[in-house]
Amino acid sequence: MSQRRKDGETSKEDGVSIVAKGLAPQIASDNKFLVNQESDHRVTAVLDPMGQAAMGYFDYRGKVDRVRFWGHIVDWELASTPSINGLARRQIIQETAAAAGVGKGAIDIAEKPGWIARHITQRNWKEDAMRRGEVVEE
Repeated sequence: MSQRRKDGETSKEDGVSIVAKGLAPQIASDNKFLVNQESDHRVTAVLDPMGQAAMGYFDYRGKVDRVRFWGHIVDWELASTPSINGLARRQIIQETAAAAGVGKGAIDIAEKPGWIARHITQRNWKEDAMRRGEVVEE
C-alpha cells in the first residue's frame, strides 16, 4: 500500500506498520466491544489486585442489585486510572512510535541514579522523572 505525501512522492508502508495499525485497537479491547466501536476499560485500567477485586464486586452489585451508583463508581475508576501520572499519554506516544518504527527514540527515558542517590540524596527520583514526562524503567 503506498501513500501520497505532500511533496508528490509516494512512500510505501511496510507490513509491520500495516499490521500494527490494524491490531492497535484490539490490544485495548475485546471483540464484543469492538463490534460496537467501544473500548474495554478493564483492559487498560491500572489496578492493583485489591482494586481489581473491588471493581469486580462493585460491577456485580451494579448489575445484579441494579444500583446505578456502583456502576458509576466502576466506570469512573476504570476510565480514570490510565491517566494517573500520565500513563495513558506515555503509552499512546510509545504505541505511535512503535507503529512508525521509531522505537524507544521517541520517548525520554529517565536515567537511574546510583545507589547512594537512590537511597539517600534523591529518594524521589522516580516521581521527579514522571513529573518531567520521562519513562522510568526498572
